[in-house]
Order: sequence, then C-alpha cells, then structure tokens
Amino acid sequence: MATNSTLHEVANDSGYNYRHEYSITPTYADTLPGHEIWKIVTKQFSNVFPIPGMVDNPQPGQEVILLGNNPIRILEVGDRHIKILSLESHRLGPDNIVTLGVSADGRTLVAEAHGPHDPGFPDSFIAWPTWNAFSNNIVHAVYESEPGGVIPSDIDAQH
Repeated sequence: MATNSTLHEVANDSGYNYRHEYSITPTYADTLPGHEIWKIVTKQFSNVFPIPGMVDNPQPGQEVILLGNNPIRILEVGDRHIKILSLESHRLGPDNIVTLGVSADGRTLVAEAHGPHDPGFPDSFIAWPTWNAFSNNIVHAVYESEPGGVIPSDIDAQH
C-alpha cells in the first residue's frame, strides 16, 4: 500500500515548492533497488503514470500532451527519476518543474515540484492524489513484472 509519509509545501507570491514522499509498501519492490524498479516503470510509463497521455520510455526533449490539453516537455530521465517541465498552455501555467523518482532502496516514491506561479489552491487537491496513484501503480507494475504476473490478493485489495 502506498501512503503519504511526508509533505513539505511552500506557496507564496514568488511561486511554490513542494516535496511529497510515498512509501511503496508492502511490496515485492522492497527486494529490488530503485534503479531496477525504475526500469520496470519507464518501459510501461504510459500505463503507470497517473495522467493519461504519457508515453512509454520517455526521452529528454520529448514533448507530450497530457489529458486536458496540458503540454509538457521531458527534461531529464535518469536511472531512478524523471524531470518534467510544463509548457505554455498547461493549466497550471508554463515553467513548472516536477521531478518524480524512486529512492535508492526502492521503498519510496519522491515527488518534487516548483514553479513561478502559485496555482491558487492547496497542493493537496491535485498533487497528493495524483502521485499517490502513481505510487500504487508502481506497486502493481512491479508485481506484474514478475513471472506469473499475479498481484497477491491482499495487496490488490489495498490498492
């Protein structure tokens, strides 16, 4: 079950900044290092990323239109993270940067965002449920990547 363990949020006239951490437990992922989990995730990113429109194996420089005509550009893809930039007609405005990644031990999803414009509503309305869904999807993707591809019923019931 993925849970929100930490939230740090600052919103002011000069923009916003937040960091969420989600525990990815209980899961087989506990036995995989973060870079192995990220390999599983990026191969099927369009299914794991919680906002429709994302592509599998995203590449730096690639532009994608997410649900609701929200354009983004992939800035960076590392062995345990992705960094995304919102573009001009994005509903939250341009120049917002979101970095999503898995901890080295594979037990935590970290979501960080900052941007020049305060979105005008508490971050918890959109970001927390979105990234919580992402952490749940990671759990499912890791289980399904195993031979047999079956999620134990006690885990599936929690997600």
